[in-house]
Amino acid sequence: MKLSVTVTRGNPVVSFFLFSSFLLTIARGAVIPFLAVYMTAAFGESITSAGFALSLSSIAGIVLSLYAGRLARAENAWLTVFVLLLLFLLSVFLGALSDGLVTLTILLIVMNFAYSCIEILLRTYISGRKDIVDKKKIFSANYFAVNMGWALGPLLGALVQSWQLNAIFYAGAVASLLPLVWLIIRTDVLRGFSIQQTENNDALSTDSKTIPRLEDLSSGNLFLLTLASFFGAFVYGNPVAYLSQHLVQHYSAQTASSIVALMMFTNAAVVLLFQHYIISKITQSNMLKFLMIATGCFVVGLIIFFHASEYRPAWIAGMFLFALGEVIFVPALFLITDLIAPAYARGSYFSVQNLGAAGAAVSPFVMGYILSTTDSIIAFGFLGMAIFFSFLLICCMRINQPRLNGS
Repeated sequence: MKLSVTVTRGNPVVSFFLFSSFLLTIARGAVIPFLAVYMTAAFGESITSAGFALSLSSIAGIVLSLYAGRLARAENAWLTVFVLLLLFLLSVFLGALSDGLVTLTILLIVMNFAYSCIEILLRTYISGRKDIVDKKKIFSANYFAVNMGWALGPLLGALVQSWQLNAIFYAGAVASLLPLVWLIIRTDVLRGFSIQQTENNDALSTDSKTIPRLEDLSSGNLFLLTLASFFGAFVYGNPVAYLSQHLVQHYSAQTASSIVALMMFTNAAVVLLFQHYIISKITQSNMLKFLMIATGCFVVGLIIFFHASEYRPAWIAGMFLFALGEVIFVPALFLITDLIAPAYARGSYFSVQNLGAAGAAVSPFVMGYILSTTDSIIAFGFLGMAIFFSFLLICCMRINQPRLNGS
């Protein structure tokens, strides 16, 4: 935890955001993995209906979080974050009291919207730092916090759901209450901070400093980046979902469960152990080389998965490479967004780029259909083409050129 201590020392805003990111991720981790079971048991819904509701709530929350670009420019950042945290808390708490699938889906949309907005505001705040080393350290600390949250959240959810079916919502509510309490207690320190610092630019009018121009948000680089993020997230955003579908299709449930558990542990271990070192080494000049290595890791990992059969060390090796690819791709996309975004429109750029996260939401359905209708080699080949296409889109952006954002 030395990294987190170094990053947050003397900066209560960074401390608050990392603390919030960690606890809100624990809250989501305690709830989301168990929602399909809850929907089928509590409401008598089919697995298909539950899956549709989960995907709809995820995609809708991501799309609505486009509004985070405007929130990043709000004069009262304290109030903005307070409202988002309150929305998250209420949506999780009321989930335990929901009486049907439609009500719960609406609450999940609100929860995903609030979470996405807070993460976008955090990235915007990080991007506003002058020192690139500072940006990398804070992003790395947040990446660590999010992955720790996803490691601990499901454990908490599994524990409390064994007591009562809807206890996952109460556990999530307690976790999400703590950042709200911190924000209130530290009002004197946090009330004056702003998310997006506006820099002077003689080429812009006063109005255009606060409202991003349409041509900025429809730029070719931003479109390519969002599309690359979508295809990338399709592959690495939720790999356990489609890999478990492949395993269940070919092997016993017991074998599939044991392999999935090993893959999840491997993924978490690699991200937690290697992400800080790798992020510190990525620069604008060598980013394409890193992304090429990451693409190779994904492709080789997919080949290993296809040939792994029931050999568990092969699944561990494949996930090790997959996780390495993720550790490169995720921070690279943040750094690229930081490079192309004008100072006055960082929040809007991060909110548009965040649309790429929808790839992880649609991946289980698309891959489930492909796996059920074609041979596995087609499915894994499709994944390989998707990540390669993501890499090609980033290459088309010519990110090695200096002053991409023109600022």
